[in-house]
Amino acid sequence: MTNQKKIAVVTGSNRGLGYAIARKLSQIGIHVVLTSRNQTDGLAVKEQLSSEGLDVNYHTLEVTSDLNVAEFVQWLREAYSRVDILVNNAGINPTTKPEESSLLTVQLETMRSTFDIYFH
Repeated sequence: MTNQKKIAVVTGSNRGLGYAIARKLSQIGIHVVLTSRNQTDGLAVKEQLSSEGLDVNYHTLEVTSDLNVAEFVQWLREAYSRVDILVNNAGINPTTKPEESSLLTVQLETMRSTFDIYFH
């Protein structure tokens, strides 16, 4: 990676929309820092994209942990000194319980934990 490249951080980039965004950004010449809560999944995506010749790095990130976010920001400062693009895609599927599959039937605690992820 050169200092001339833009640097993007994509949270929740180990699957789905975050993965697609990270892949596309790296395909157009942007250095992408992949993040996920699960290190094994995140490193697997890093290896996959790197094997395609894409310029990516990985760091574990749990967006609901103030300590982890602070550690991540410090790592970014030391590794890159800047971030040009942030795609805040981190998210969760709040439940796999069929009885909570609707906003009309979801439990309050499930909604609170989901809200905490998105608005922490």
